[in-house]
Amino acid sequence: MILENWSALEIIAGIVITAPAVYAWADRWLDRTRNKVSDKVESEKED
Repeated sequence: MILENWSALEIIAGIVITAPAVYAWADRWLDRTRNKVSDKVESEKED
């Protein structure tokens, strides 16, 4: 396993560095999927 020779501090630092980027990506992805769903709902209301 890759993490075998990593210290806890290095693992925590890696999580702290990558977490904001992962969160931003997930937030954008969720926003896009939510918008698609709401677009479908809006178009159904118009019919």
